[in-house]
Amino acid sequence: MLRDALGLYGAMGRMVVALGVLAGFAKAFGIVRWLFLMPGLAAAYTDPSATPETQAAIEVVYGAFNAYAGGVGELLGVGFFAGVWTIVISVAALRRGWTWIGYAGFGAAALLLSTLLSVVGIESPLMLTLSGILWQFWTLALAITIWRKA
Repeated sequence: MLRDALGLYGAMGRMVVALGVLAGFAKAFGIVRWLFLMPGLAAAYTDPSATPETQAAIEVVYGAFNAYAGGVGELLGVGFFAGVWTIVISVAALRRGWTWIGYAGFGAAALLLSTLLSVVGIESPLMLTLSGILWQFWTLALAITIWRKA
C-alpha cells in the first residue's frame, strides 16, 4: 500500500524496502537483548553461589553486549536506517503534493539522525526519546494520509 500510495517503484521502491528491513532487524536485535540475554545474566549475577569472579565476568559480558546490541539497535536501526528511510518517504510524499507530511518527515528524520551524534560523545537521552515519539506520530499521520487518499 505504501509503495502504491507514494509511487515508490524501481530503485526508490527497492531502497525503501531495504532500509525498512534493515531498520527493523537492527531495532529487533537491540530489543531482543533485553528479552533473552539480560534476564539470564541477571539471574546468574544474583545467584547466591556466584563468586565475585563470576560476577565480574558477567559485568564484562553485560557491558560488551549492551554496547554492541545497543549500538546496532539504536544507532543503526533507530538513527541511521530509519532516518534515511524517513527522508526517502518524505521525498516521495512531496512529489505527491503531500507538503506537510513531506516537510514534517524531514523534521522527524533530522531528529532521528541527530541521535547519531552520540558516536562522537554528544549524547542526549531527551533527544533520543523525543525523536522516537515524534517519529511515531509522523508515521501515524503518514498512515492516516495514505488511508484517506486510498
